Amino acid sequence: MKNSKGFVWFLIPSIALFLFTTVYPFLSGINIAFTNWDGISNTYEYVGFKNFVDMFHDTNIGKSIFVSVAFALGYTLLNNVLALFLAIILRKKFIGNGVFKTIFFIPMALSAVLAAFVWGFIDRNILSDIFGPSFTTCVTLTLTSSLREFGIPMSATGGGPARSSEMISIFIYNNLFSYQKAGYGQAVSLVFMIILMIIGVGLTRFFRSKEVEL
Repeated sequence: MKNSKGFVWFLIPSIALFLFTTVYPFLSGINIAFTNWDGISNTYEYVGFKNFVDMFHDTNIGKSIFVSVAFALGYTLLNNVLALFLAIILRKKFIGNGVFKTIFFIPMALSAVLAAFVWGFIDRNILSDIFGPSFTTCVTLTLTSSLREFGIPMSATGGGPARSSEMISIFIYNNLFSYQKAGYGQAVSLVFMIILMIIGVGLTRFFRSKEVEL
């Protein structure tokens, strides 16, 4: 019993940090989504569902969604197909296969034993388990993470020219910090988060059903 109580005391700092850095900002964001806060002033007014209704009349958000979906589909397809292609190529027997595998794995700094284990696993499972749990996880995580990608487009184009490459993440950022429409930006962010959750759960269930069929 004493050990259990001591363990709880060690958890308190982590729980407090989680509440302060994650739960509190999340709940505050939900609150702000129903206001007209500009992100600067100390006061704001509640506007109900106005921010959410405005989304349906905002042509720019439609463009941002299109850019985000196009980027996410392209990135997911390229990333997973290329990875699968390399795995299949590397399992083939050809002259220099061992050297090629070694060069391929040098950046990962894997030990020889671990590398052998990984490639042995790939040889046994890459074709038979193409729709297995690893495939489901890779596609789901890649698609959802690329949909909310911010760093690459922001550093490359900043959403320009003329907002032609503005992804939904940049759209939210600009409303929060550049256009002084923090309330609207938070509303879009909240809806976007819900959509990502639906996509993630939907993809997982779809691929899990394929695993059962296979």
